[in-house]
Amino acid sequence: MMEEFAPCGNQDLTGDVHQGAPDVHLHRDVLYIPKGFWPNRKDSALYDRAGRLILGSAQFAGHPAALKFGTPLTRPLNPVFLPRSGRAVFGGVIADHFGHFITECLNALWYYRKRERPDDPVVFLTNKSVDEIFSNPWMSRLLNHAGIGRDQVVIPEFETVFEELVIPGQALSEDDFIFSEFATFCAEMGDAAPESLWDREVYWLSKSALTSGNYAFEGEKEIESVLERHGVGILTPETMDLDSQLSLHRSGRLITGMVGSAFHTTIFSRSTHGLCFSPDVQVRRTYHLMDAVHDARIDYLWMKNARRGDGRDHFNASFHLDDPVRVGEAILREIDRKIARSAGAATTAFPRPASRPKPFRAYSLRSASNQDIRIDMFDGRLHVTTCDFRWHAPVLLLVSGSRAFLATDHPDSPAMSIQGEPIPSPVLSFDLVPVAQGMVALRHPVKGTYLCLPPAETGGTAHVNAERLDVWERIHLTPDAPLTARHQKLIADLSAALAGDSVDDAAAASAVARFGALQVD
Repeated sequence: MMEEFAPCGNQDLTGDVHQGAPDVHLHRDVLYIPKGFWPNRKDSALYDRAGRLILGSAQFAGHPAALKFGTPLTRPLNPVFLPRSGRAVFGGVIADHFGHFITECLNALWYYRKRERPDDPVVFLTNKSVDEIFSNPWMSRLLNHAGIGRDQVVIPEFETVFEELVIPGQALSEDDFIFSEFATFCAEMGDAAPESLWDREVYWLSKSALTSGNYAFEGEKEIESVLERHGVGILTPETMDLDSQLSLHRSGRLITGMVGSAFHTTIFSRSTHGLCFSPDVQVRRTYHLMDAVHDARIDYLWMKNARRGDGRDHFNASFHLDDPVRVGEAILREIDRKIARSAGAATTAFPRPASRPKPFRAYSLRSASNQDIRIDMFDGRLHVTTCDFRWHAPVLLLVSGSRAFLATDHPDSPAMSIQGEPIPSPVLSFDLVPVAQGMVALRHPVKGTYLCLPPAETGGTAHVNAERLDVWERIHLTPDAPLTARHQKLIADLSAALAGDSVDDAAAASAVARFGALQVD
């Protein structure tokens, strides 16, 4: 059988991976030429007193580097007659594209987190307004992670002279060079993102829902169907909030997918591993530069049988796969090999169970409508409420990997009663389904239905009969809920039962038994 993949060609990075940070320069009387309404305006850049392009503001691509924007010797207007501004820090170039924001804006913003004068305004080259920038969720989040508030951003509408402008050296130049400070800066931003719950060992970053971009792949949905049947989680990065994306890359999960900007997000992780599939025999040098400055173990594989197609609107190129199902099965084999290499074993069965269950973590809960989730101390009925009655007791969610256990939080609580559960119990088990940052759904491990929590104003009670995941099935989690000695005993019993040991607590044993032929996460 012909192999579907071969390793992409290596890139020689000699002399282009630098330790530390680039130099920072203070320029006086800097001419700022805006992009205005022309995103591809060629002379939009910063120019020094002599009218020469300041390279720290220019955009380059390729190796050797070629100038993308900026004119080397240009002073189109006499600066004597232009409006003047005081001191500022240059923050790079802002465009709509997520990958280019990382390579053309964050490559300058590394300095802003280290600035000695935190009140300095920061100026960008962009055709977007301040309102447009901060109405974009991922842009505003990245800027906030970098320590930049809305009131600090300056985007002159017309040619302007800055009396003093601090211009950081670029910590990354597309396909050309990189400084280790870029990885340090991005990892600090990733560390600041809240932790999320990821229930699969392997995730595929899908491009199938994109409406524009560099590459489109015909047949990717068929590939995803094969992967999903074998336990691979399918994610569409463009529908995820930024913190969830950063959390995913920090989670230690195996990240797989077609080549694209979603893999640039690995730079926000201190350690990551993955499989990246490319229709070209080589991937862009930027991927290897980023991998070289942090602990990235990403294999780039050439899809030998991907044929360039007729093209699709709003994509630079499209590729056709003759047999997507066969490609999906080949990807599963590559996943097996990657897991085996990571484990230091010769072979492995996917998914690979660990020898013991993952540690437990306790969460307090609120409904999707941000209301309390309580049980009635008289009849054990689980419901959502806005009233804090003394006969209402909270519940906890105890989580180990993808296994979740809903438990009573009061020593005198009756067994929980949920419509659709035949037998009330002090602890009930569910499959954990991450939905968004800090939000999950609970799926019945036998019925496959979801726990539904109608808002208090509907008068409804909780049930496990929801056929699909909608608004009322979503639950907000707050980590590190306080645990009593009774909870610690329950966690010990659940851990033992998950590991296959016998336990005295019948409720814990029954909850674990609902998972059937258990594979420990």
